[in-house]
Amino acid sequence: MESCKRVEQMLSGYLDGELTQGDRQRVEVHIDACPSCKRVYDDLSELQDQVGQLKLDRMSPSEWSSIMSNVPIKGSRSIGWILLIAGSVIISIYGMWEFATDDTVPALVKTSLFSIYLGLAFLLVSVGWQRLVERKTDKYKDIEI
Repeated sequence: MESCKRVEQMLSGYLDGELTQGDRQRVEVHIDACPSCKRVYDDLSELQDQVGQLKLDRMSPSEWSSIMSNVPIKGSRSIGWILLIAGSVIISIYGMWEFATDDTVPALVKTSLFSIYLGLAFLLVSVGWQRLVERKTDKYKDIEI
């Protein structure tokens, strides 16, 4: 039945209290009259209750800190960043070289894009330099959250 499909699509919103008053009333009238949709509603309601009763363990700050300061994890993260940056630089240089040697692109476009890339490079270097300087003088660097 077409209205059953529509009601089944709205059941999750109905259980979460997210429907308008009119849609809520349509769902209530339909599930009172349709045993199939009533079963789906009961199953979803029971599932929602069971999920709501789950107790999930929380990690203590010391467990979280030990995981985040794990040497292999830190090393793989550093290697990942280095590879990502190196690959990005290589592909950018290759793309710029191909673009610069393409005779079909006007000189004005080449100059404009070169200026944009040069500006971005200067911004990247200045932000990186600032981060390095601040890292040495950061009085809050030893505070753990």
